[in-house]
Amino acid sequence: MDERLAAPFPYNGGKRRWAADVWARFGDDRVVYLEPFCGSMAILLANPKPCRREIVCDMSPHIANFWRAVKADPDAVAFHADYPTIHHDLRARHAWLARWAEENGERVLEDPEHCDAKAAGWWAWGKSHWIGGMFPTDPPRDTRPHVAGRIGAQGVSMHRSDSIPHVRNVVGGRGVSMHRSDSIPHVGNVVSGRGVSMERIGLEKGIPNGARLAPWMRRLAERLAGVIVLRRPWASCVTNPMLTNKEPVAVFLDPPYLTSGRSGGLYGSDAAGGSDEAAREAYEWALERGGDPRLRVAYCCREGDFPVPDGWTSLTRGFMGVRLAERRRRRDLLMFSPHCVGGGGLFK
Repeated sequence: MDERLAAPFPYNGGKRRWAADVWARFGDDRVVYLEPFCGSMAILLANPKPCRREIVCDMSPHIANFWRAVKADPDAVAFHADYPTIHHDLRARHAWLARWAEENGERVLEDPEHCDAKAAGWWAWGKSHWIGGMFPTDPPRDTRPHVAGRIGAQGVSMHRSDSIPHVRNVVGGRGVSMHRSDSIPHVGNVVSGRGVSMERIGLEKGIPNGARLAPWMRRLAERLAGVIVLRRPWASCVTNPMLTNKEPVAVFLDPPYLTSGRSGGLYGSDAAGGSDEAAREAYEWALERGGDPRLRVAYCCREGDFPVPDGWTSLTRGFMGVRLAERRRRRDLLMFSPHCVGGGGLFK
């Protein structure tokens, strides 16, 4: 996988570590790729052979705005994403972005060309520093500096309850602010990782004016040039017109995991319970359409949420963002429809 085609921000529940398995099951001859819950586009960006037609979708106005803005003006996004780690600005930008979503959400939905490079850059910067929830959905809960903590979390789904940068030396990581294994800003010696903060591997320090990030954003813009980015309900991405094709169509379904029956749920912003509904509807769609020989469907959930249908194959891995003992009990599950390569159907 091309590391420079990774999303420039960490993302809760991203499936980048599954990408090689997914594309092996989807095969080399797929012509259309559909990803109704795109998030960080981890699977699409890791595609070793881009499809002739690629359509992704996500309801979050910030996600749609970020990818639109990268396509439209990658240098401007780079400029606004390149910024020092300042706690006051993290909190202030969180509030600004929350207001931006309220004021621009409908416009993003109704105008396919509307995008805001500043909002996109600030959002990527903020997601890479934020450790207290789904930035910028959740309000700040604690502003005390965190100077010690546990290792092993990932993305913005941190086990901490605050919304501030962390200053502990940690190895490994990802995202816009050079995070280590728990996706936090780092002020010690840089050992490994990728990102766009002031401490980065292979990138010279300097005035944060976007110059160091521009090549990354331009690479993403080039890759996304032919990708259709929708901000619609997920089912709009898998309608019959999207699926009408005589050649193989790959569909990657990664809805929010079920929250019901679990202490505190998984998504602090999901007070209305829409996550559970989306997960069930997507699973039912996969069951109904998975037998179509034209379709190669992958469905993601937590092990135990839904049964693996007859004729489908599956893979499991320890759930990211939790300690080892808990990871053994909570595992990610990927199901592959019968006509995926090696799945027992026509395309072995």
